[in-house]
Amino acid sequence: MTRLPALLLAATLSFGPPVAAFAQAITEPDKAAIQSRVDAFDAVMRAGQMGNTIDFVPPAMLDVMAAKFDITADQLREATKAQMGAMTDQVRIDDFAMDLGSATYAVTPDGKVGYALIPTTTVMTVEGGGKMKGSSQTLALQDGGTWYLMRIDDASQADILRETYPAFEGVEFPEGSIEAIQ
Repeated sequence: MTRLPALLLAATLSFGPPVAAFAQAITEPDKAAIQSRVDAFDAVMRAGQMGNTIDFVPPAMLDVMAAKFDITADQLREATKAQMGAMTDQVRIDDFAMDLGSATYAVTPDGKVGYALIPTTTVMTVEGGGKMKGSSQTLALQDGGTWYLMRIDDASQADILRETYPAFEGVEFPEGSIEAIQ
């Protein structure tokens, strides 16, 4: 092997391939998998099983959240299901929609993680509070070959996401809103 090719090989091994070689842009099969998860999430919401939405959160994030409360991920999952289940006595979901046709697809600043932000609208009637409309973004994120969905419309949610997935450092997420409607 001559000296120049050996130096090029050493440089390639030292610095690795360009980041783009690792980029995980959203493909058509990914979009179909996201649509499937959105459909499953929609079915859970329409069935009034809000507690089961925790099953759409990545296990890695559940681990981080559980550690903050010094409990296991399974304990967190069960407590969340119970708490959200109890909410259904006071909150009725009148309409729910994730607009996948208006989703924004992007890749994290390091070029390694593809994701989608899906505009989401929830209309609910709150006992004693009237009808409310929530507008937010749902993050679709792939981990371990599975697409997960999570709300990411307030700073604490974004912080946990970045703690779990440092690739999201520097990604800005729109804040959600809630308003009373007639």
